[in-house]
Amino acid sequence: QRLCDNDPGVMGATLCPLYDLILEDPNAYKDLVVSFVNILKQVAERRLPTSYDYHQMPAPFIQIKLLKILAVLGSGDKSASGHMYTVLGDIFRKGDTASNIGNAILYECICCVSCIFPNSKMLDAAAETTSKFLKSDSHNLKYMGIDALGRLIKINPDIAEQHQLAVIDCLEDPDDTLKRKTFELLYKMTKSTNVEVIVDRMIEYMISITDHHYKAEIASRCVELAEQFAPSNQWFIQTMNKVFEHAGDLVNIRVAHNLMRLIAEGFGEEDEGADSQLRSSAVNSYLRILGEPKLPSSFLQIICWVLGEYGTADGKHPASYIIGKLCDVAEAHPTDDTVRVC
Repeated sequence: QRLCDNDPGVMGATLCPLYDLILEDPNAYKDLVVSFVNILKQVAERRLPTSYDYHQMPAPFIQIKLLKILAVLGSGDKSASGHMYTVLGDIFRKGDTASNIGNAILYECICCVSCIFPNSKMLDAAAETTSKFLKSDSHNLKYMGIDALGRLIKINPDIAEQHQLAVIDCLEDPDDTLKRKTFELLYKMTKSTNVEVIVDRMIEYMISITDHHYKAEIASRCVELAEQFAPSNQWFIQTMNKVFEHAGDLVNIRVAHNLMRLIAEGFGEEDEGADSQLRSSAVNSYLRILGEPKLPSSFLQIICWVLGEYGTADGKHPASYIIGKLCDVAEAHPTDDTVRVC
């Protein structure tokens, strides 16, 4: 009853308990969808007294609460969502990106579109607004853009493609919270067509941070994406080399075993030539890497094993040369028993 009160203050206050009740049991309030849509339409069309305006926006806090309510009621419900599309389209069209409160309404509108039954026009409008957030100079708006895009790609992963460069650029931002949010989104966006670009940037980002716990998390994500989407075994090995070189002792030992198994088993096909080439390129890259100072113990174990198994296989390096290199490693790490065993 109070939802229909003539006093907008009473009507606005009613939305708070209604929202809590709807979260508990959306189905019991589906008959109110049309009422909520009509109220939102009236508010957006400035039919409320101007005393409810805030920074020239008509009753923005009432609009935001209504959008939250509609998001819950429209979730997975084509019929209920059908009533909402027109008013949501109007809000996107009239959206004001010049003020924080205007952006807050647009962001809530994107959240609503990402929850209700999908509609291509609404998704396009939401993606366009998200693009404006991502291109902003403000850390806060970029963060909102990253968050909004994360919601939209759950419905349509293709939306991410057009914003890929803008998202990757957010890893260059000095704001740490934004970087972390960006990293999470990039992880969700990765597929076989963009894995090389994204993993390379993620490794660059990993090298730049000092927090060991977070570094370990990024390293494991890079490994996971490389294992899942690697375009070639050579790229996989090069990527693993970078991860081990810069975060070796933070990486799960299982990853080291997987890498050694891949080099041992090769492409898993009948192409023996390709397998030999793979091992040869691994040997050459490890002989180069041995010159680097302070290599992690787990990486040295892989290098020693590969050189021991395949160091002389392609005939380029005599056994004495490989044995000399291995002796150098053993002498350089007198306290690391595992490396000396390898």
